[in-house]
Amino acid sequence: MEELLNRCEQEPAAMTQAPQHEVEVHAKVGEPVALPLGNDGATAYRWLLDLPQGVEAAGSTPPGSGTRPGSRLLVRSDRPGSHVLTATLAESPVSTPMTVLLIRLTVS
Repeated sequence: MEELLNRCEQEPAAMTQAPQHEVEVHAKVGEPVALPLGNDGATAYRWLLDLPQGVEAAGSTPPGSGTRPGSRLLVRSDRPGSHVLTATLAESPVSTPMTVLLIRLTVS
């Protein structure tokens, strides 16, 4: 038992969580597209995006625009194709994720 405790102290466990949900988003080349998530400031939790090569953050929508309260995160790609984005809902970049979402982005 003591050996196991010593190993745990030396090798911290990875605080990751498998994706819980998956959504599809379609976009046009070079145009920003709103993702189905946003940071509204109502809680300490924030969506953090892991963007693949060829996809870039493009800001966020104005608060209250569209059908959702708060703002929605925007991304853009200058190349057609399929991309997989990982969105993580966490209190800070180093905290254990509350939710992990895979976003399949198809750009045409």
